[in-house]
Amino acid sequence: MASDRKERLTLRNRAMVARKYYWEEIMRRRPDDVTVILAEHEFFVDERTIQNALMENADFYTDLCRRKVTARQLQKMFPTWKF
Repeated sequence: MASDRKERLTLRNRAMVARKYYWEEIMRRRPDDVTVILAEHEFFVDERTIQNALMENADFYTDLCRRKVTARQLQKMFPTWKF
């Protein structure tokens, strides 16, 4: 459980990157479509916020891609999301 605003934002951004990975790499959606899904349907943030989160968590995204994480593994990492 996050105790302060900064920690909550860090957790949100990590979840956002995981969702981006899910939509692009597992569901094979186009990156521009994924940005719209995340911005308008899942996190309700500006597209720039999504890009900033990806830049801050580029290593996490790269690791997910390198390990070819499955939807089942993502579900274990983020149990409140449906992957």
